[in-house]
Amino acid sequence: MNVLARALAVTLACAGCSGATLPGDYDLAQSRERARDDEGALALYQKAAADCARGVERPHDDCALALVRSAQLLDKLHRFAEAYRTWLEVPKHTSEPLKAARALQKAAVLATDELHDDAAAEKLAWACVERFPDEVPADDALDLAIRLGKRRDPSELALKLQSFFPAVERRELGDNVMYAIAELHRESGDGPGAVELYDRLAEKYPHSPLRDDSWWHAAEVLRAAGDAQGALRRLRRLLETRRDAIITGSYNSLYLDDAEMLMGHIYLDDLHDPAHACEAFQTLADDFKESILRDDALVELARAQLALDDKRAACKSLARLIRQYPNSNKLRQARALSAELACN
Repeated sequence: MNVLARALAVTLACAGCSGATLPGDYDLAQSRERARDDEGALALYQKAAADCARGVERPHDDCALALVRSAQLLDKLHRFAEAYRTWLEVPKHTSEPLKAARALQKAAVLATDELHDDAAAEKLAWACVERFPDEVPADDALDLAIRLGKRRDPSELALKLQSFFPAVERRELGDNVMYAIAELHRESGDGPGAVELYDRLAEKYPHSPLRDDSWWHAAEVLRAAGDAQGALRRLRRLLETRRDAIITGSYNSLYLDDAEMLMGHIYLDDLHDPAHACEAFQTLADDFKESILRDDALVELARAQLALDDKRAACKSLARLIRQYPNSNKLRQARALSAELACN
């Protein structure tokens, strides 16, 4: 056998040994998927999975891969019970935490959405969260566990989250768990408990995407409780992130324009301070170029200006709204107020 033939023979014998190339039957299964022969592809993946179950060794994580592809196709074919059972097999055959976590999360979703077994879904969601707290699927699994737990017994869920928090306090899920506990306090009517947790989250996890949600909900709770100044303090912290983002070119919170609007309403309606309300509404109308609340801000600005007995300024704000936002849902209100004021 010449060198070239020997090299070819070695290559064929080692097909699938490299992590870069799938075994031939997997490659054929993918070809059938591309040809929309889902049943044919499924049969190949299931055969590979069955071989693995009988002890046929595959390199790397190929046995788990056969199960994952089988589960995905079964889901696509609406064979949900089979897909569910297949997802449950994946963690037994994989060495990759991410793949195992995703399998448990997928099984949990199928259990509740398609098999209507919320008890199994909740159990699997928690298994994903507790076994793989640092994997991305744990975020989705936690959301599902919380949704199902709230439906079943919110008090029991709160206790479970509180007992679980120390295990993830310094991990990726820490802020998610603390936020969920705060939300349960808020929804149960415990405003002070919720605000305490929202504030702790913002301080403890300054880079959390839930920090802004925490300031926003704390402001809502405090305003509803009559603590206008406390609400304003949280809104100012939230709005300070916009200034920092402008300086550094970093992320801007989705709550920023809502925070500016709420600040204006608190000044105008709660504290009867139309001057500061005008500042908030003017900032929203002028500086938040992408906000869908700019037309709302102009109506509120006119209202605040009237509270200052500045009819001319109010008419100017209304005219700007009518000119700049001809399709605004505030247009009728602006025209009616403009006519009432006999604006030119």
